[in-house]
Amino acid sequence: MTDGTVYSGSHWQRYATGDTDEAHAYIRRAFFDVRVRFSGEGRDGFGLRTITTGLADVGVTRLHYSARTQLQTAPDGDLNITHMMTGRFTIARDKDDYRLRPGDVALMLPDHAQDADFDDIDAFITRLPRALLEEVAHAQTGISGADLRFDSSRPISAALGRHWTQAVLPPDPQCACPTLP
Repeated sequence: MTDGTVYSGSHWQRYATGDTDEAHAYIRRAFFDVRVRFSGEGRDGFGLRTITTGLADVGVTRLHYSARTQLQTAPDGDLNITHMMTGRFTIARDKDDYRLRPGDVALMLPDHAQDADFDDIDAFITRLPRALLEEVAHAQTGISGADLRFDSSRPISAALGRHWTQAVLPPDPQCACPTLP
């Protein structure tokens, strides 16, 4: 692992660090602002490894974060959709706790702060800009941007959660996923 170094390929950028402050700064740059409440080493120490690509403002990241961490998000309007591959991840807002298992899909809400508690996670995260969401919602349903809301981290149905997973991941995620640094 090379601390703080970004590796560039033709379409993918790799990042790895063993420093918690650098890892939290990366999360703030890549996804949203966070207020870290607790961060400690995982079973194998601390490490953040990512590989990211993007098209315009849409980003796709495979992320492995080994530290046990509790934080609160400060949303910026963009939608981050997480597909958990391994690890433990709980998202909470008010009295709603969503405990993800490997294979589950979750939204990090674009308009509401959430509490997150995770440990040794490996996940795919897709970032969709608010402007794109509003454009598609209006074109498909006539909903204006001001009326577009996301109220839960859970998929509307298990079938739609599976549909998302099938759209963004290969049938065998272990063999065709981009490899981490």
